Amino acid sequence: MRNRKWLLEASQIVLQYFRWLFLLIFCIILYAKFIEPNWIEIKTLQLTLPHLPAEFHGYRIVQISDIHRDRWMTVPRLRRIVHLVNQQHPDLVAITGI
Repeated sequence: MRNRKWLLEASQIVLQYFRWLFLLIFCIILYAKFIEPNWIEIKTLQLTLPHLPAEFHGYRIVQISDIHRDRWMTVPRLRRIVHLVNQQHPDLVAITGI
C-alpha cells in the first residue's frame, strides 16, 4: 500500500510538470505566431557628423532588418512594412538581415 501511494503522488507531480510544460510551449507558440511577427520597432537616431558634406545634411536613411522572408511574411505584412518605411520619407533604404 505504501508503494502504491508513493507511485500515485509521483505520477501526480509528473502530470503537473507536463501541464506546466504544455502551457509554456503553448505560450511560446502564441508569441512566435502572433506577437513577434507583428512587432515593428521604429527608432530614430540623429547623428552629427562634423565633416559630412552639406548635401547630406538632413539625409534620411531607413534600415529594415529581420524581415524573415518565409511563409509567415504575408503580402499584407509586407505592405504594412513598406507603408511604415514610406512614412519616414527616406532618402535611402537599407535592407539587412532578410
